[in-house]
Amino acid sequence: SKANAAKTAALEENFKQRELAIMSEVEAAEAKVKEFERKNVQTVSEMKQQANKDIEEALASARAKFAKEKEVLTRKIDEERRQSRLEVEREKKRFQEELKSKELALQQKNDKLIDEITLEFRREIKSRGPR
Repeated sequence: SKANAAKTAALEENFKQRELAIMSEVEAAEAKVKEFERKNVQTVSEMKQQANKDIEEALASARAKFAKEKEVLTRKIDEERRQSRLEVEREKKRFQEELKSKELALQQKNDKLIDEITLEFRREIKSRGPR
């Protein structure tokens, strides 16, 4: 009958409209998923870039800190070496002066002994003098 055919046609049209609406929603959802994935990939990429940047900055900072510490340590070592050399020089001078002092004392003792021997020798000669 015509009424049934019209009803069937109306149902089919209604079904097609709902199918199109659903398909449109599915496409929109798929587009959202694709956009989300694109943003996610972009975000991951940005996160990697940021992480690499952070790592580079940390390395640069560590290098700078190390260079500064090395410089301070090098200066400290140089100063200690300089002080050590000065100490050695002072010790050497003190030792040389001590040695000179001992040599002088020894020389004086020697001179005194020679004088005593000479005096004794003269006395001996006088005592044996012409009789």
